[in-house]
Amino acid sequence: MHRVLEVENKENALTTFDNIVFSHVRDLDGNPMELKLSITAAMGNTEMRTAMGWATDENPEPAVRRPVLVWINGGGWRGVDKNNQIGEVIWFARHGFAVVCIYYRSSAEGHMPAQIEDCKTAIRFLRAHADRYSLDPDRIAVMGRSAGGHLALSLALNDDLYETDEWAEYSSRVQAGIDMFGVCDMYTMAKLHLEEEKAGKKLSNRWDTIWDTHEGAVLGGARKDFLERAYQYSPSFNLTETMCPVMILHGDADPIVDLSYSEELYNKLCVNGREESTEMIVIPGAGHGSPEFFQDVIKEQILAYLEKWL
Repeated sequence: MHRVLEVENKENALTTFDNIVFSHVRDLDGNPMELKLSITAAMGNTEMRTAMGWATDENPEPAVRRPVLVWINGGGWRGVDKNNQIGEVIWFARHGFAVVCIYYRSSAEGHMPAQIEDCKTAIRFLRAHADRYSLDPDRIAVMGRSAGGHLALSLALNDDLYETDEWAEYSSRVQAGIDMFGVCDMYTMAKLHLEEEKAGKKLSNRWDTIWDTHEGAVLGGARKDFLERAYQYSPSFNLTETMCPVMILHGDADPIVDLSYSEELYNKLCVNGREESTEMIVIPGAGHGSPEFFQDVIKEQILAYLEKWL
């Protein structure tokens, strides 16, 4: 069959720049590591510099400055490939965002605050290279699921803590945060697990000791300081005046991170005068990262929130 088909150019093709090194760190054994990220945006054909919005010799300013959505993977801080969950957020690249997926040190490679440091370094790197990748340094949002939600909230605090020397002349502050069933209260979770351990039970019906749990593996340190560290890295207990607007999404059938943790965080934010800028969506019947969270209707809600606050 021979046909002629008229096609209207409604959107550019997606382009991904992968394995961009943004940080040099060391793991728990002192071995050097390169941390990498990827950037995906509707830039068109890679040979078409003007279509991509990049600067040219004739026009040193980029034609397009895209808002940035930094996606932080979940997985209990255990570590997954930076692009492992990119399918859940690529939709935003087709709606005008530069979607950035980052790798941060796993709990086997670093203990808190290493993971927060890595994510903040990535934000500073993006600002340092905003011209190179046509990014808007004044419109950066972070979004994560589960452990990634915890890290997104940690960055959303905009507390200026856990900074490193890499790209130090740039800010790590973000303008919006999207928390998907994140571990906002590591302290209460750790306390419950310690009580189960003391009673000789399986922790969450899964683990033998506190160090086997997700939070135990990522916190490390001495047992006598364990709860103190869990409190220190729980966003719910460390809210700041400089915190950016936050959207929280959680299912009411989550068997891993109880909905009550997110409800408490939402209430604290509202009490602290952030009712207008804080939004919470509860999804009936949704579990921990179940498909409901990644339907277009949810993505449209997130997009509307980002467009309002970026």
